[in-house]
Formats: sequence, C-alpha cells, structure tokens
Amino acid sequence: MSNYVITIGREHGSGGRYLGEELAKALHIKCYDSELIAETASYSGFAKGFVEKHDEQRPGSFLYSLVTGSATVSADQPVAVQIFQAQSEVIRTVAARESCIIVGRCANYVLRDEAVETVDLFVHAPLEARIERVCTRDGLERAAAEKKIRQTDKGRQAYYNFFTGERWGDVMGYDLTVDTASIGIPGVVELVQTYLRLRGLI
Repeated sequence: MSNYVITIGREHGSGGRYLGEELAKALHIKCYDSELIAETASYSGFAKGFVEKHDEQRPGSFLYSLVTGSATVSADQPVAVQIFQAQSEVIRTVAARESCIIVGRCANYVLRDEAVETVDLFVHAPLEARIERVCTRDGLERAAAEKKIRQTDKGRQAYYNFFTGERWGDVMGYDLTVDTASIGIPGVVELVQTYLRLRGLI
C-alpha cells in the first residue's frame, strides 16, 4: 500500500500535537512536529536553535511575491522564507519515504501537488476549553493562557495566510475539521481511523 500523510492544522490549545501523538501510536507511524526542526536545520545548514527561533514565522515586512518565484533555498531571500522553503522540502521528502503525521507548517498546502495520499485535518475547540487545557498543560493563570492562545493563533494565521495565499482554518482546505472538546482526543483518533478505512488507506 502506498504512503499516506495526515496533516494537522490546529488552534492553540485544541490538542493538535497530542492528537498527532495518539494517532501515531494507534496507526504505528511517526508524528513529526518539532522533530522537523532538526531535519530542516540539517537540510538548510542553519543551526537548530536558529531554525527553532524562526519556526512557523512569517517575514515581517516582505511582499508575498518573494515566496512565489522559486522553491530553491537562496541566501538572497528573507530568513523566514528560506526556512519555510527548506522545511517544505523536508516535508516532501518525509512524505515520499513513509506514512506519517505532520503537525502544522502548512503541510496540507505543501503536499497539495505531491504524489501521496493526504488526509488534512483542522482541529479546534471553544476558547474556554482551550484556556483550560493551556492552564493545565503550561501551569498558567487564566489571563496568561488566554493571551498566549490569542497571540499564538494570530501568528499561525499570519504564517499560513502569507505562505499559502489561502485562509488558515478555512474548511475548504481540509478533509475534516473537528471540535476536539466535543468528542475528546480518543474520539477524534477513532473518527480519523474510520475515515482512513473508508478511504482505503488502512
């Protein structure tokens, strides 16, 4: 059976990374999230810490046309563009070699024209549920958790919209959009497995 890739777009605090990890266990495949940083550093030649600092960051004041001309990493492009392009090549390489899960990083867009089956998810949850998750996970007070959620989502939206020219969270860009608070992460894992079976991927 050919490779398939599950991509996960996520609101902050909706459990996207945890969902990726649980799906990986259930499907016996690997989940790539922060793991992509090391591979991107190796591919691009940038230090791992430098890639981590600029991970999922859009250029602050450059025109969108800067990212549309070439897929080749070039030193005359903004750093964020170079890292995005290097990371995109890593994502394509990983998708070609194995079935896997990729969290964030515009993976649904990056793989749109590749010869690999993708299942593109976007996970979200009501703000109160996300605040509760972030408070518990990060040991934050409610106000700090809400601020972190809003700032992170704003950054993810800007990053995705800039590099794809599409709208982050738009249902037209995904196969499934799921409220993780309504059925919980175990329920979403079951739902995705059912969907994979219906698609003939497992």
